Amino acid sequence: MATMFALEEDMTFYVYSEAVDMRCGIPKLYDLICASFPSVPFLTGKNVFVFFSRSRYHVKIIRYDSGGVLLYQKRLEHGTFELPEHDASDKSFIISYETLSFIMRGISLKSIKYRKRFRTDKNK
Repeated sequence: MATMFALEEDMTFYVYSEAVDMRCGIPKLYDLICASFPSVPFLTGKNVFVFFSRSRYHVKIIRYDSGGVLLYQKRLEHGTFELPEHDASDKSFIISYETLSFIMRGISLKSIKYRKRFRTDKNK
């Protein structure tokens, strides 16, 4: 049985590195995806796009699923979301499902130490 509305490890997670107005809905976020990720196919359902507010207490995640678009949204009552280190000149970067999970659960990315493991995926 397939899961409904799920984010999965085999998906690619693209983080838009500039702050986004959280009043934006699906049409505006889709326009940002088309402009910022022109070579990334949206309609595969395997690509997920993550947007943060300027204050980083609000996140929106958008992806295509079974003939429609899903928009996930989370607003923190206290604290902020931590972004991983990335090249500030890039408009976007890719993170793993695991890293997104840490961000969403409030785990400090600076305190995580990965032990050596063989990895075949492109997301680190």
